[in-house]
Amino acid sequence: MLSVYQSWDKLKKCLLGSTYPPEFYSFITNSKVRNVFEKISLHTLEDLEVIQKKLESFGVEVYRPTLHNDLNYYKVGDKFLPPPLTPRDDIGVFGNNLFMPQTDKFHHWRLLENSSWNVSPPQTTQDWNSLPLHIKESFAKHMQITCVEDLYYRDYSGFKHIELLAKELGNNIVYDEKIDSAMICRVGKDLYSGLWPGQNIEELKLKLRKFFPDYRSHIIDTQGHLDGVFAVLAPGLILANSDLDLSVFQKHFPDWEVVTIKHNNGQLFRNFENLKQKNRGKWLVKGEENNNEFIDFVEMYITNWLGFAEETSVGVNVLMIDQHNMLCTQEDEVTFKRLEKYNIKAHVIPFRHVNFWDSGVHCLTADLQREGQCEDFFPNRAESQNTININYSE
Repeated sequence: MLSVYQSWDKLKKCLLGSTYPPEFYSFITNSKVRNVFEKISLHTLEDLEVIQKKLESFGVEVYRPTLHNDLNYYKVGDKFLPPPLTPRDDIGVFGNNLFMPQTDKFHHWRLLENSSWNVSPPQTTQDWNSLPLHIKESFAKHMQITCVEDLYYRDYSGFKHIELLAKELGNNIVYDEKIDSAMICRVGKDLYSGLWPGQNIEELKLKLRKFFPDYRSHIIDTQGHLDGVFAVLAPGLILANSDLDLSVFQKHFPDWEVVTIKHNNGQLFRNFENLKQKNRGKWLVKGEENNNEFIDFVEMYITNWLGFAEETSVGVNVLMIDQHNMLCTQEDEVTFKRLEKYNIKAHVIPFRHVNFWDSGVHCLTADLQREGQCEDFFPNRAESQNTININYSE
């Protein structure tokens, strides 16, 4: 059965993302644009293969998303759905429960659909324009969706084999609740959830109580993905950037050591103000900082693929293979030296376009099965799940 209780237990099964092949971009007529995308694709696929081989060298069974043979399937109106590169954003195993989306691309449609509509989800701008007015008004009112491009977020059909695996192994599957291990850190009986800017606290508290009644839940105001702020590497040891005050960790992890790294991307656009003015610091491709055709294409058609690279700290976005081996994408000799006293070895793997994809190795993977059972590292804490600790950033 798939199960995960602690993020440092020996990893047995892992999902590793993928991206579109170079031929996906053959429709782009401008070679100054197409060639860059082909290079990014080729490098990313090569780097993912290196990650897969490294995981397999530790005995990890690696699963990959599948892609449709007809790559036009991912075109919606004038935009393209992002590739299944970061499965952790959408999938999480907590205990024996698998949280995942339904394996298609119609999540937003299902949220409002009712039997009286009697129409199929639109695939093109023409399809959207042909929808009955009351359906378009409903999406505009309840979800601020006013065009076909906004109706679709991602396609999850490439995770069908993960769904089948979980069913075969007898796991309980919870669909479409947007619970994932990029936002929730598993430390035995304690779960630590990050918080998005503007997120409804009460709704999050209700969700944590509903789905994790046997856990103690804590909410930390990370202002985004928790795995871009800190990682728990082993009992007593945390790797963090400087976004959170050390008092936050002292409250939630009393007497645990915190190894702090520098927030490495703060000066990413120091010499590329022209690019930053155009993309607001969201992404960077080395060598293409002044390729205006490429910049304009990205900003016009695929901003839904990307994060916010200037604010990302990939140094904490690491994956523990077991309690003594850590995968990461960034060299950091000072940090590695500190980790050695805990008998943790850092394995640096390439991810050449980390500042385009805005993803580290933790984002690129989702742990499906680890050895071990649920432990209680803070046995003196109250057992009641009705008490949810919340920390707000200053």
